[in-house]
Amino acid sequence: MRRARGEDVAERAVRDAVRAARRLSPKSRHKALLDAHDAYFGPNARANRGLALRDRAYDDTDEGALAREYRFVRDEEEDARRGGEWAVRLAKRYADALYKTFCVCDLSRASERERDGRAKVGMRWRTEAEVRSGKGQLTCGERRCDETAGLRTFECHFRYAEHGETKSALVKVRVCRECAKKLGEGSGFKRIDDDDGRRSREEKKRKKRKRERDASPDSFERLL
Repeated sequence: MRRARGEDVAERAVRDAVRAARRLSPKSRHKALLDAHDAYFGPNARANRGLALRDRAYDDTDEGALAREYRFVRDEEEDARRGGEWAVRLAKRYADALYKTFCVCDLSRASERERDGRAKVGMRWRTEAEVRSGKGQLTCGERRCDETAGLRTFECHFRYAEHGETKSALVKVRVCRECAKKLGEGSGFKRIDDDDGRRSREEKKRKKRKRERDASPDSFERLL
């Protein structure tokens, strides 16, 4: 965003004052023009020009921009449309730095229920430090729990409110047995098998198919 020079701001302010003064009486118009001239070319001109030059985007803090522009799941079309805004770019860079395989959850209010019976659960994506430490994957994904035994993986259409809108996203969370009880099966979270469980089940299917082939009449004919 190109910032205007002090002279441009002052001249534009005077032009705006002239435009507004056309609706005034001659005496009021005369006073309004003098006030505008004194404000930008008089003793306090430097301070007034500085205030006029201030751009809200430059006054905003990173924390405020992230709080305003953060999205749990970003909309690519909105990002493309508003890509020129620095706050949107900052929030997108922050979102790109998060790791979105598993979530970290907050179960402090899991005993409470929404109208549809779902548990009140908070979710956020993991940071790089949490990924490196194994939080949410090798240890329980509840933000205050560090249990490593008996971890279970759940999948859910996480419904949440964001900037006045109700949205949903498919997320996965890995928690211990006790935290799994707090999630509550049947309240929107469905347990899914881990990779080891899938591999063992597929191995059983392969062995079963092999036994069926060996027991079929065709297999006896091949042996003759």
